[in-house]
Amino acid sequence: MTETETETEKLKPGWKRDAEGNAVSPEDWRSKYVVRAVVIPVASPEDFGKGSDESWKQLRAQLKEAWTRSTEAANWALRRLMTNDVTRQPGEQKCPKMPKIYLYGERDWSGWSQSAAAVLRTIESSYRSKRYQVVWTGGASLPNVRYPYPYPVHNKGWTIHENPEGGLWFEARLPDGRVSMRLKGGHEFRRQLIGARWLIQNSHLRGEASIYRRGTQIFVKLVGWFPKKADSEAEGTMFVRTSEESFLIGLNAKEDRLWIINGDRAKRWMTRTANATQRWREDQKYEMRHPKRDNRKTAEDMQSSTLKNRNRLSSFIDESAAQVVNHARRRRLSTIVFDYSCREFFRDFQWYRLSEQIEQKCNAAGIIFERSSTSIQAETARNDVSTMGETI
Repeated sequence: MTETETETEKLKPGWKRDAEGNAVSPEDWRSKYVVRAVVIPVASPEDFGKGSDESWKQLRAQLKEAWTRSTEAANWALRRLMTNDVTRQPGEQKCPKMPKIYLYGERDWSGWSQSAAAVLRTIESSYRSKRYQVVWTGGASLPNVRYPYPYPVHNKGWTIHENPEGGLWFEARLPDGRVSMRLKGGHEFRRQLIGARWLIQNSHLRGEASIYRRGTQIFVKLVGWFPKKADSEAEGTMFVRTSEESFLIGLNAKEDRLWIINGDRAKRWMTRTANATQRWREDQKYEMRHPKRDNRKTAEDMQSSTLKNRNRLSSFIDESAAQVVNHARRRRLSTIVFDYSCREFFRDFQWYRLSEQIEQKCNAAGIIFERSSTSIQAETARNDVSTMGETI
């Protein structure tokens, strides 16, 4: 059900205005649009070229202040939530409800109140998802957020526009003032540029943005509502499973194998990095006194290797999720059921992140996504840790 309203008319509670300006009910909105994120690296704080040293110095100083505030607030919120929570006593059998707490009202957030509220909401949501393991079973410890924690920007606090001479410009309000950054373009960012241009044309469909750093590269993540691409003639279900011999296997309803992703290269990356890290650590022990310069070089090598492996796995997860959804689209299937309860092939892998990536791509493609009950049960023992301040 839709109804056309003028811009001056007030929308009904829960209704939103679509790209054509029509007021859409919550049910129709969920069937037409999906929340997606567009991530684009920062090219320069100047119009052309790589930017001068002075401009980069000023930009990094502003971002450092923003990331310092977000990281400190995230860790403060985690400690405050833990302190306010219950302590299990001997003989207690049932975990009580989480005590109420209003984090935002306990401190002064002048200068970045909207971003601080976003950080607190995200941290509290993450804490609630892990609360049972943290305060009751002891299966997880309280995470510690590492610097730099992504700095969120309210949808009214950022803008993006396309320069007539070429290039996308992102502007946002930070605690130290507004920043302006030119984003990378080119054929390798074709998909991201399409999403960014959609948000430029439909500014009322923008969501929250965030600025984060991975290694030395600065990224901007733009969240917004994007139209679903549903296939009205799609039907049938594809079952995606993990196994002891392979990464992912696609099956039809008759248990016939449709495709397979072995994932041997990713397994080699993880094994090689784990072995190298262990050998590096062993070389620092047992009656060996190394000069500070050697220790610093070893630490830099370990960090570089770990970052390279992390970036490789991130790309592998995105590519695998795209392969799964593209298989379903090509076969015109309407549903994907994902079962990742068997974790013998990858004992230490970000399975839940892969599941989320597949779900996001399914939503964008108009495909129904379901997690199997065995996967949900296996996920209760999960204990994620913070990496580069991105997740907890």
